[in-house]
Amino acid sequence: MVPPMPGRKLSPAGGRWMRMKTGNARTRGTVRVAGTIALGLALAACTEDQTRRVLPPGMYVDTFQQVAASKIDVLWVVDNSPSMVQEQDNIAANFSKFLGFLTRARTDFHIGVTTTDVAGNGGKLVGDPAVITTSTPDPAGAFDRNVHVGVGGAALEKGLDAARRTFELNPPGFMRTDAYLYVIFVSDEDDHSEPGLPKYYYRYFKGLKGKGFEGTISAAAIGGDVPDGCDSPAGAANPASRYKAVVDQMGGQFGSICAASFEPMLNQLGIDAAGLKRKFNLSRAPDPPTLEVTVRYPCDTPAAELQASCTATQNQCSGAAGTMNCRGRPLPENGADGWTFESSSNTVVFHGAAVPPKGAAIEATYYLPGEAPQP
Repeated sequence: MVPPMPGRKLSPAGGRWMRMKTGNARTRGTVRVAGTIALGLALAACTEDQTRRVLPPGMYVDTFQQVAASKIDVLWVVDNSPSMVQEQDNIAANFSKFLGFLTRARTDFHIGVTTTDVAGNGGKLVGDPAVITTSTPDPAGAFDRNVHVGVGGAALEKGLDAARRTFELNPPGFMRTDAYLYVIFVSDEDDHSEPGLPKYYYRYFKGLKGKGFEGTISAAAIGGDVPDGCDSPAGAANPASRYKAVVDQMGGQFGSICAASFEPMLNQLGIDAAGLKRKFNLSRAPDPPTLEVTVRYPCDTPAAELQASCTATQNQCSGAAGTMNCRGRPLPENGADGWTFESSSNTVVFHGAAVPPKGAAIEATYYLPGEAPQP
């Protein structure tokens, strides 16, 4: 996951980065007040000085603000060996999921593609335009063309070294000093780069932006399952041990290249690239049946996004001002969009399209065990 930009206080938790309370970056308050107004869906509408709703006696509320990366540069390193036709198609078919999260987060993105073949012009960005940006007409179509890098590359894939060469070439218009950097490797073979140890590449990538800015760089990979590899309709994939070692050290995501569809993985990569939070820690352990989640969406949120995320909405918009209040949809059985409560970590977890966009306010209301009013 892409962590906050430098200047925010950070705390490592369970191998992943979580934002700590710092000013307005994230707010969480617990309120327990007496009152007689029944709990409804309504939230404070547009401004802080408007009257806030009063909670029933004994009810708790935790509130959070969703934040995201303002700028990100994404390098896709795609295997161009003869066995990668279907995998390139799979990435292209599901790229809209990845791009959708960057768009929802209003993230200013630069996206480039290179190959795992370091012979000749190794590390050079492919395609026209070679750098896909927020202002590129039809960025998904441009990526579709760029990610089909062909299958005429060398049999010994060297994705880690290809990424290093890209950064040394410093392609015009790609890397920005004030942007996060996210590197995604896709290969059905393990890496064969030289020099050999994954730790060398981990240190190289982490040092790209200088001391103190290591937290602005992350990596992910889609490769063969570790330690035994895997089989797919496209053929056998060798274990991507070296890619996974680098990604694990950088705190990133690893997905199987043998998955029938890359949609779930590209959903997760999109969330991480945008810097959106999926998990929100509650201040107390709730009585799960009483837990309700409400999200205040921006007024310009597409209707399809609300339909995938909400069981009910309340429109408090006046033009572009106000909020669209959404009673969060609990994740249906075998569903992809909604929220769940993770009791082991005491967190509300959002899934798929239900991950709140940048600027959204999240509210969780609940009673403690044994304290809910009896019917």
